Amino acid sequence: MRAQSVKLVLRLVTVAALAGAALAVVAPGPAVAAGVPCQRSYTDEADVAIPNPGFTTAPEIDVPDDGLVVTDVDVAVNITHPEDVDLELFLDSHAPDASFRHGNRLVNRDGAFGDNYTGTVFDDEATTPVSWSDAPFTGRFKPDRPLSVHDGDVGGFYRLVLQDDDGFAGTNGTLLDWSLTFRYQSCDFDSDGVEDHADSCLGVTAHTATGCPLTTRTVTAKYKHGAFKGALASPVAGCTAGQGVTIWKSRSGADKVVGMATTLSDGSYKLKRAKHVGRYYATSGRVAVTDVAECPAVQSATFRIR
Repeated sequence: MRAQSVKLVLRLVTVAALAGAALAVVAPGPAVAAGVPCQRSYTDEADVAIPNPGFTTAPEIDVPDDGLVVTDVDVAVNITHPEDVDLELFLDSHAPDASFRHGNRLVNRDGAFGDNYTGTVFDDEATTPVSWSDAPFTGRFKPDRPLSVHDGDVGGFYRLVLQDDDGFAGTNGTLLDWSLTFRYQSCDFDSDGVEDHADSCLGVTAHTATGCPLTTRTVTAKYKHGAFKGALASPVAGCTAGQGVTIWKSRSGADKVVGMATTLSDGSYKLKRAKHVGRYYATSGRVAVTDVAECPAVQSATFRIR
């Protein structure tokens, strides 16, 4: 780290719906809406004095050079100042080798003689320019110059520069905190080869289709007293309870689906069907238990009804 230490807050926004046939997700909480992009945020609780007159720089935020390409940047600030009209704010970025990359002005002495920036977010996609707004600028606003100048960057160091252009005594201010939020078209923060919008176990490096560590699972099947019966078994409860089981009849051509059942909390299932001579087996498709494990697709041994 090239400057004062900063507090890193990492937020990963994921999509719980996974692509692929016969793949289900078992989630312990509400599903996250599909289509949310990957994003990551860094927060610096700066508490930096803004001299009057003069300028100051908040501690740099160091963004890892992890190959992720930025597609959007938002900047959030909380500032106390008795006269916002005195302030200019800039965001500068430097490449990982410390060479200057870009700079853009967020605020150009806006807010008349109102005070403070409270919960202010500079966002190119906002509908209202900050120059049309009033202190304390709570909400999302278009910056004075577009933040899109930083799009396409990878990693680097970011600085928030604050300048007080007024020389009257008693109008000093303080930067309480600031944060950067980056969005990416593509991301795999845990480097397991599964995009985070399709990863059921974020933060776990597991090279499986779901991004979760693979567990074991079995399924049994038999026919007794007018019904197909059996059970799913696994060390992971989410792999057995409430899962679909399909009963098949073996044939010389394509096998035929007899019916489907859903397992109970103990993993058992029952499918009532009339007795017909033939060879049968049961299957259950692959599922992902969010933040726990990937449950493999399984097939029972074939059994005969005589």
